Amino acid sequence: MNRTQLACYTLLASTFILTAILVVVLTNSSAFQNTAEADVSITKRNVTYLTAQIRNGEDGLFVLDGPTGKLAIYRTDSQRKNIELLHREDVNELFAQAMQGRESTDDADTPRRRRSR
Repeated sequence: MNRTQLACYTLLASTFILTAILVVVLTNSSAFQNTAEADVSITKRNVTYLTAQIRNGEDGLFVLDGPTGKLAIYRTDSQRKNIELLHREDVNELFAQAMQGRESTDDADTPRRRRSR
């Protein structure tokens, strides 16, 4: 075995050792633990569930029913183990109101052309 082969085998062995150390560190890190975190969304049967932080220490659960367009916002308190309904809204109505408001502002912002005689 010459020096070049010895260097190659040494580098290969150190690669395996470093890979094993990396796997052990990542397995024990908190990134792979099952913890509840906000900003997670799940969609099942046309209903979307989304969690997000709404205030300091409070998480909110947003439930959107796709076919009906109803949105419910709940506040979750994990220490007291309860869920409280904060607000309900019809998303379809909100979009309709927004479109009506947009159409009226679009008309006001549109420059009018003079008719030539």
